[in-house]
Amino acid sequence: MTLEMFEDSSKRTKQISNNAITIAVCIIISILSIFFVFIGTLKYNGMVARSSSPVGTEMTFTRSNAKVKISGLYTDKSKSALVIRISPEDDAQTKLPFKGTDYKVYLTSKSLDGYKEADIIFGKISTDGDMFLVIPKPSDEIYNVFIMNTKYLAVDNITTKQGAKRQNDDASNIQDLDEGAENNLKTSISKAISSYKYDPSGKNAKEFVVDDNHSDVISFRVTTNPALEDEAHKPIVLDTQLVTDGKEFDFKSFFNIVFKQSVVNTLEKQYEANKSTVLQVEEALKEAKERVSQNAQDADAVRAVEKLTSELEILQREQANLANKHSQYSNLQFANSMFSNLQTKAIVVDTNWKGK
Repeated sequence: MTLEMFEDSSKRTKQISNNAITIAVCIIISILSIFFVFIGTLKYNGMVARSSSPVGTEMTFTRSNAKVKISGLYTDKSKSALVIRISPEDDAQTKLPFKGTDYKVYLTSKSLDGYKEADIIFGKISTDGDMFLVIPKPSDEIYNVFIMNTKYLAVDNITTKQGAKRQNDDASNIQDLDEGAENNLKTSISKAISSYKYDPSGKNAKEFVVDDNHSDVISFRVTTNPALEDEAHKPIVLDTQLVTDGKEFDFKSFFNIVFKQSVVNTLEKQYEANKSTVLQVEEALKEAKERVSQNAQDADAVRAVEKLTSELEILQREQANLANKHSQYSNLQFANSMFSNLQTKAIVVDTNWKGK
């Protein structure tokens, strides 16, 4: 019947035939489009899976509700270390301990399978600065990182639906994990890695959800060799050797380049931008004053003089403030005390961990 329809040369039949072909082509194109979108999404998600959590990723410690974000990824030309900078929000500083020794770091990576511990450096710059994690001599594999706060300080969260007593019991468990609790946490971490799903936006704070009542944890991924090579995923290569020949991490160079010089450069850019604005306002103010001098009844010019004078005063105060800050940070000297109370060991969770 269909064959006869296509062989029929009547005008009506040809129209029906053309419509049928058009519909068939549209259906095929739609199916192919859906297929390629699906394949493209799978490919992209696979690339994300082989990349670091991007700079800007926001994370929340699961019990204290302390919010932090990844603010920098760094390495050097020889990839002697991979450094992750983590910036707490202002109120997170009071919810989290300042000593690196009050945290436990868990790592999972195929390159670490078979090891129980791995050398790392985790801590905070002084008592109120950013956190940082150093992974010495990293492989190109993905590292899944879990940082657990073992000293619960978020007293505002003590009175919850579960009651104060339950919270206090949990807090004491956080501070002193026995072997059974440790194994349970490892199992939870392994389960979280196995079941985690991507947020393509890269902003999901809960990439891994650790199902453990005793934990106050954040988690993220890092690698020196991300599949996604944009600025958010690729570590900044510092012009220094982070791990010296004596196998010591060069805190001084790291501080001077990543923190001190970064702030100084930012202040200089802001100062120059403000300087340009000051010149523009001064020129506009000069013009407005000339108008007033020639016509004191020019109400628009009078108002412009008042407004521009006020704006200029504000900008000049900002310039003075920026200059003062620039001087302070330029003269800031590195001190070993800025990097103390460090956690130097990470607990390795085997990628094949099934619990005991």
